[in-house]
Amino acid sequence: MIVNKDIFLVIFDISSEELDNLTPDASLVDELGWDSMAKVILISEISETMDKVLEADDLESLETAGDLDRLISSQ
Repeated sequence: MIVNKDIFLVIFDISSEELDNLTPDASLVDELGWDSMAKVILISEISETMDKVLEADDLESLETAGDLDRLISSQ
């Protein structure tokens, strides 16, 4: 189950229903289209909503939706 659904909906072009069916082990690249634009949107969204600075280097090791969800939660 993804905790940070509101941010996932901003970053990725998916519906709420698709997000509800997303598993934490879903591949960011293959299933969600994780690319440089998604990374920029994430950094911007974290900055705007959480007033935190997220560096692009922090995103390099992310592979799954669960990895991303945990990173967002840690902010």
